[in-house]
Amino acid sequence: TVGILVDTVVNNNPTLTITNSMVQNMSLAGIYGQGAHIEGDNLLVSNCGTATLALTLGGKYKFSNSTFANYWSYSARRSPGVIFNNWYTDLYGNIQFRPISFAEFYNCIIYGSAEEELLFDCAEGTDINTAFYNCLIRTKQTNIGTQTDTKTNEDPKFVDTKANNYHLAAESAALYAGNSAYIEIPYDLDNVLRNNPPSIGAYEYVEATEERDK
Repeated sequence: TVGILVDTVVNNNPTLTITNSMVQNMSLAGIYGQGAHIEGDNLLVSNCGTATLALTLGGKYKFSNSTFANYWSYSARRSPGVIFNNWYTDLYGNIQFRPISFAEFYNCIIYGSAEEELLFDCAEGTDINTAFYNCLIRTKQTNIGTQTDTKTNEDPKFVDTKANNYHLAAESAALYAGNSAYIEIPYDLDNVLRNNPPSIGAYEYVEATEERDK
């Protein structure tokens, strides 16, 4: 149902540090944070009934060189693929604000089969502190936070979403569109050395070969 459920801790250390990992085919959510502090790099989170990434009840979040791709086909999609939430209703019916201190994405793909892949569930009069650096996102919204060299609604041209193959085809808008300054792990999810500049997402682009694209 949920790939990884991450709750709150009282210190300033990340609740979860996750690298070089795949979370796929969850009926609810791939990674579900509740007031959590998560840092992720080289991740593929894909095909979830509600969200690949649900960042709820505030928290701190940083993701780099990752692909959040939602092409769930087992039932109707229930929501955009990435959810941001900063409030809840207490037992007395009062709205309680829980700020997202930051939610930062570097060299990440957020894409899928829905026309809108971002959901901002904000308490009235508040903002969610999102930032996207050298990302590729499917969204119709214009106010999604800080954006630097980020592309919207340009097809990442995954090799074969039906086969869960999220490598990049030669026509992908993600090719060489990343920033090397955001690379901490020099190899992609296939252990392929990243280019300079790198491609956006979990997989570096290499010239298509039959072996790579199987």
